[in-house]
Parts: sequence; C-alpha cells; structure tokens
Amino acid sequence: MADCLRPVLHEAVGNVPEHSRATWCERELRTGADHIRLTVRNDGVAAGPASPRPSVTGRWGTGPAGLKGRAVALGGTLYAGPKEREFSVAAVLPLG
Repeated sequence: MADCLRPVLHEAVGNVPEHSRATWCERELRTGADHIRLTVRNDGVAAGPASPRPSVTGRWGTGPAGLKGRAVALGGTLYAGPKEREFSVAAVLPLG
C-alpha cells in the first residue's frame, strides 16, 4: 500500500518549487493499526504564492484532484490546501 502513496509524495514535493515560494518542506509517513498516512507540509502559504504557471509539459495539471480520485478509489482520503500559514497535503489509505 505504501507504493500507492508514491504519486502523492512525488506530486506534493514536486509542486513546492514549482508553485510556491516555500523556504522549507517536510514529509511524514505514519502507520496505524489499519491505515497509513502521508503528510507533506511547507510554508509556501506564509511566504506567498508564486505566479501560477503551467507545468513543464505546458499543460495545466489536475494534481491534487487526480490524487484525491486515486485515494478515494482505494478507500482512502486526501486533503490538499492551506492550513493556518502552511500548505498541506495529507493522504490516508487503509491497510489490508
């Protein structure tokens, strides 16, 4: 199941330099008795957003929306957005 979180980690960490002016980014992976949780946080909200721009492919991506769809299809949840003065992405997937 941890492999299912790889796209979330890739998208969340990759978006930090592309879409924010964050000065730090941290990630945390935790497991519970019946779930696994990945959280990626940064201070991009506090520093102010960078100008929106297309991805390196030249297209506007669906990023968090696509990841949320994958998480829900696996019986999990995904949150992506500002929380206080940080931007967070948190995915929770069931184990087993």
